[in-house]
Amino acid sequence: MTEPGRDARRRDGAFLAGLTALVVLPLVAGAIALRRPPWAPVLDLAMTELRVRDVGGANSPLIGLPGRIGSAGGDQGSHPGPLSFWLLAPAYRLFGSTGWALHAATLVLDVIAVATSLVLGHRIGGRRLAVAVALVLSLLIIGYGLGPLLEPWNPYLPLLWWMVFLLSIWATVLGDRPALLVAVVSGSLCAQTHVPYLALCLGLGVLAAAVLVLEGRRRPEERARTLRWVGAALALGALLWLPPTIDQLTEDPGNYSILVDHFGSPPEEPIGLRRAGTQVLEHFDLGHLVVDQVRHPGLLARGELGRFPVAGRGVVLLAAWAVAAALTWRRSPRALRALHGVVAVSTVLAWYSISRVFGVVWYYLMLWLWAVALMALLALVWSLVLALSRGAPDPEGEAERPPLRSPALAVPLLLVALLSVRATVTAPDAEPSDNQLSVVLEALAGPTTEALAAGEGDATGRDGRYVVGFDDALHIGSQAYGLVTELERAGFDAGMEPAFGVPITHHRALRPEEATARVELVTGVYLDAWRQVPGAVEIGPFDLRTPAELAELADLRAEVEVELEAEGLTELIPYLDTNLFRAAIDQRASEPLRVKMDRMLKIGMPTSVFITPPTASRP
Repeated sequence: MTEPGRDARRRDGAFLAGLTALVVLPLVAGAIALRRPPWAPVLDLAMTELRVRDVGGANSPLIGLPGRIGSAGGDQGSHPGPLSFWLLAPAYRLFGSTGWALHAATLVLDVIAVATSLVLGHRIGGRRLAVAVALVLSLLIIGYGLGPLLEPWNPYLPLLWWMVFLLSIWATVLGDRPALLVAVVSGSLCAQTHVPYLALCLGLGVLAAAVLVLEGRRRPEERARTLRWVGAALALGALLWLPPTIDQLTEDPGNYSILVDHFGSPPEEPIGLRRAGTQVLEHFDLGHLVVDQVRHPGLLARGELGRFPVAGRGVVLLAAWAVAAALTWRRSPRALRALHGVVAVSTVLAWYSISRVFGVVWYYLMLWLWAVALMALLALVWSLVLALSRGAPDPEGEAERPPLRSPALAVPLLLVALLSVRATVTAPDAEPSDNQLSVVLEALAGPTTEALAAGEGDATGRDGRYVVGFDDALHIGSQAYGLVTELERAGFDAGMEPAFGVPITHHRALRPEEATARVELVTGVYLDAWRQVPGAVEIGPFDLRTPAELAELADLRAEVEVELEAEGLTELIPYLDTNLFRAAIDQRASEPLRVKMDRMLKIGMPTSVFITPPTASRP
């Protein structure tokens, strides 16, 4: 390479490095902020940490996190693969294998995703498109919020990698063969981590493969080179999907079989194309996607009742993009036409994929669709600039890059900087989801480990084996899974009963008669009964509620009971005291009523841990 060529590559590398630093600044600040309070993962995040901890050992995970797949009482299924656990493990161990190390490991993956996205943008359209991609990423970061993007929960972890996948498909369609390998890695990470990505990644992968086949027919001289890259991509894909394939071949039933049975014959009727269309339009609501997020960062990943986007406004962006694509198609550069194609295929796939959702349509099942909407916005803006520019660019020539003059680069760069600063300002407020549960667990975990080490009750120190259970009136035992994680972190041999073998991992399943003692997490109305267990030693209770919150809870409890009766849901009233989460997610209840029950959950109840004989139960 000539000296000018090396200089140009060096300048481009420095430019991309600086742009990456600007985009990820809020994430770094958020990770630093999350280090301040000790964090004890609960429920899914506790299950995630256990699996990350297992990577590289005899019980290395072969499949993904358990989900509402199959039968919880029988063949409970999991998300397709363990790739996220394997990728998190190195940084997790490097940063000390603590709860915060999970945040740090997620940050590392986020930074890699951002850097890869910017490199792909640069390969497609030079510095101008790299800056445009940076602007899209900055909007996503401020919209999703720092807490979710730094949390390895399986619906959140792929969010920035989905952008990598979309960009790599776009680049592959344009003939960038190395981008095919990036598509395989990013698509595998998304699809293995959270099953809603599976059909999307397969569909867009078929698009990229079809374009490569057509290109091979049109240019026979490139066929051999294309086949080599395709072969490398297939080999890489086979390697990345080897662990879940081993599970399928060695388990009965294998997780692949459970997934096929569950989604091939769903237990409930899917929502259908009409409701799915409404969901798609809501995610194209530009005002909510941009304006609301700048004003209130993090709304996209909160799923707060009463703060949802509006489908009617989403029609505007979707229709404007479609009209712009149609009007400028003939004079568009090839890169823009390819972007329109990726957006169109992604939107159709999204519509169909969402139509197959059944049960509760949780907000986190469609978080990826916001990125598709922003790609549509990028295509729309590019089309408008093209329509307003003079002359007709050559679709096969230099106009493959966005038709912006270099001075105009300052405007999107300034917007990226402003968004980065706006998101960084929110960093001190970053916190994990269910943080109030983590605070309670962290407060109880230390005294519990001390009591076990001291041999209180039936405990025999670190030589014993401890079966963890729960009697939870609030959160379906979320903190009990975290208690297993914390006990194991402190050097104890802890597990849960075989009925929880899938979520807690089978090698941590422990029958009570095999245990030295029982460690029971108890909340609310169940506390008094456990205090009557012979030989029980109570650690706690721990109660975060203020006098004002106690009064608020009493008022809410009375209001909710009256409203449940008015809505004909009297069968839910007992759950207000015995299983509040069960009542709060019942979709038959009106939205205002569910908001009140959600507030009751956040206020919480007193929580204790009991060390008892291993076969003890509530009287």
